[in-house]
Amino acid sequence: MERLLAVVVGVLQVLIASAGSYADNHLLSRIAFGSCANQSAPQPIWDAINKFDPQVFIWLGDNIYGDIRQPFKILGKERTIGPWKNVRRFVPSSHSQMLSRYNMAKNIPGYSRLRANAKVIGTWDDHDYGLNDAGKEFSEKITNQRLLLDFLDEPQDSPRRKQAGVYTSYTLGPPGKQVKIILLDTRYHRDPISSDGSVLGESQWSWLGKELRGPPSTITIIGSSIQVISNLSATTGPLFYMESWGRFPKERNRLFELQAQNSTIKVRQDRRHCSLEVMLPWIVKYRLAILVYSVLALLLLALVGLIYAATIVCRMCLSKCKID
Repeated sequence: MERLLAVVVGVLQVLIASAGSYADNHLLSRIAFGSCANQSAPQPIWDAINKFDPQVFIWLGDNIYGDIRQPFKILGKERTIGPWKNVRRFVPSSHSQMLSRYNMAKNIPGYSRLRANAKVIGTWDDHDYGLNDAGKEFSEKITNQRLLLDFLDEPQDSPRRKQAGVYTSYTLGPPGKQVKIILLDTRYHRDPISSDGSVLGESQWSWLGKELRGPPSTITIIGSSIQVISNLSATTGPLFYMESWGRFPKERNRLFELQAQNSTIKVRQDRRHCSLEVMLPWIVKYRLAILVYSVLALLLLALVGLIYAATIVCRMCLSKCKID
């Protein structure tokens, strides 16, 4: 049985290596992206992905859900939500728990078929990093980096295993028709959300600049595990805030001024194609908050009106009773 298992593993490793080599040298025309894959839940999506037959599959984060999510509790001794909460909603898993969850995800049959036929690459987000919304302060990031790279079948001699963070780049396809894929790490060096500090850290910014000044490619794709263009915080605040580059305005502006060496698009010409919500008029930007507060105000007015009408009716009844 052990010999059979070793043979199966060996064949799978050969298939994965050949799939990666094929994608490196042949014209790249089919790329699939994925994220937010709960290893404990059914994943029928792999059937559709395998049917698409991608040459490259890119994980964009939350490749597993490794941290532990506490149940919603508004009341009681352990309150996990609301401004009155006294217990964290998410807590880190142990090393063995993280390893078990990565192994579970890696051995899902549909995903195993994909690994045998496509080059699988990726970065991480918070839940596979090890803790919801975590940044550079997370103590288990070094250990969990190794677990992620094992999950992605990163070679043991890869420079990616020696650097601080999982950012990397790939140049795929034949000369003259190459696609460059740059994957950022928005966790390892990220400052606290409310700080307006750095998302990538200076070492990764320096690396990213060198990558964009490198040999030209036909297409350059930059992958980020948190939202870049969308600014949900602009429309959901002050009700609640979402994690995004929009929480780090200086960093996002720095990202948008970046330009590949061979790009024919001038800096800031992209603004014609996407209207950032932070630039919209305040009445549009805060439309969700305005809507919610307006509805609450109307409900409050209706309640006051109902109480007032009930009071009038009661007085009329009491007055009639006295007359009678």
